[in-house]
Amino acid sequence: MLPPIYISRKKNKIGKKVKIANQKDNLDISRINDITEHDNVRLKRYQKALELLEMKYTIKKTAMYGTSYIGQFDTYEDASAAAQKLVSNSFAEVFVEVVPTDQNSSNKSK
Repeated sequence: MLPPIYISRKKNKIGKKVKIANQKDNLDISRINDITEHDNVRLKRYQKALELLEMKYTIKKTAMYGTSYIGQFDTYEDASAAAQKLVSNSFAEVFVEVVPTDQNSSNKSK
């Protein structure tokens, strides 16, 4: 489990950029002469934190005509706000949810 600091940095755009740079620096194994099991565990933790910090979100919209993926957002909060606007401005019955962006399905209609 990651400390709350990682989650709180995702909401602050400048803090997020700094934390991403910090995680990338922490993952630089060129500074380690002999990698130990402890280093491997630590590197896995840093990699997971980096993945969480770099995660993007998209809106999955399902309606009578099919499913589409709309936008790419840096934070869940931004995606959620856009989804709420989408529902309130829609004349048709739609179901929307915020999902992590999948590079294969983002912004493509099914």
